[in-house]
Amino acid sequence: MEALQIKNPEDLRKLFDEKQKAIVHLAKEMAEREWELFEFSLFISSLGKEKLDEATNSVRRLRKLETEGKINLEQYEELAEDF
Repeated sequence: MEALQIKNPEDLRKLFDEKQKAIVHLAKEMAEREWELFEFSLFISSLGKEKLDEATNSVRRLRKLETEGKINLEQYEELAEDF
């Protein structure tokens, strides 16, 4: 990077304006990336919640079937222990 020589106040103002524009541009890019990460995080969270809800509902259905006597979970527990 070459050294700038500031000969008058206008050169200083021009340098300041250029640096300010660069900083604003950088901040805008950072904010956009943060927003994209936030959206991605929400998407991942919603998928996780959806899978958790499905698993919870499946367990509820199995428990209901067991209490109704339509299924015997003990035989599956024994099968799971074998593996």
